[in-house]
Amino acid sequence: MVLNKINKALQAFLITTASVIIVIGISFLEKSNNSSEFIIGCPNSIGGMIMNFAVKYYCGANIGIEEDPPISAYLVADCCSPKTGISLTSGELQGAVMCPDSAKELVEKDDRFMIVSDFTFNTEIIVFSKSISFAEDVKKIGYMNGQERQRKNLEALYGDKLNYIPIMATSLPYALELGEVDAAVLDFGTGLQMDNDFIVLESDIPTTVLVIAKDFYGSEQYEALDAAIAEACKDLDNFEGFSEAMHFLSADSIDGKEFEKWLSLDRRYPKK
Repeated sequence: MVLNKINKALQAFLITTASVIIVIGISFLEKSNNSSEFIIGCPNSIGGMIMNFAVKYYCGANIGIEEDPPISAYLVADCCSPKTGISLTSGELQGAVMCPDSAKELVEKDDRFMIVSDFTFNTEIIVFSKSISFAEDVKKIGYMNGQERQRKNLEALYGDKLNYIPIMATSLPYALELGEVDAAVLDFGTGLQMDNDFIVLESDIPTTVLVIAKDFYGSEQYEALDAAIAEACKDLDNFEGFSEAMHFLSADSIDGKEFEKWLSLDRRYPKK
């Protein structure tokens, strides 16, 4: 009899606890769905650097808005990783700077998102191994795994006679250093501080695009973000602005030589 009472009490406790958890969960989801916070994913690339710089220094009061709109930047290690897509579809992020391939795949699967604009052009470079002559004797070129547009750009430049090897983006500098490839396609932010010869991998295809949830497009937050990006891009032509922005990608200080490399890029920004 006592055991039955304990079992009934335990059942009642579990039912009550489960009910509370469900209510809290529903409240949390409702709060998340109704939240006006705008969190945008920034990959560890020049595109992510620009977006982080815009959000950190130019959103809100700096562009004439009396109260700062709740916008924040969130580092995503790789825009091509499944985690970035999951963070968007789950509602953790309301937008992201992405490579064109990943962005296209996302919006085709989830119609809650849209590609609102091209974001950066010509911010990827071909970095050559120190063990070969500049742009000569190249037989193997590594490019970022999943970035077929990079392979197409390489084929347009070198033809189909070279060996193009897809490698994880984070492993490309090491593959180059260890001699596994003769050259590698790197984001300019990664290759900037390497003392290697390089050329820009030029293309009319953007290196990154801007993906935004349709519910936020045209909102106060989006308008503030759009204005902030324009101001941030202007400041990147100044040594101080570029140095500050590059802290997103590197803890090391930028010198004049590296800034000259930056200015040499035929970089382009969002089309208006």
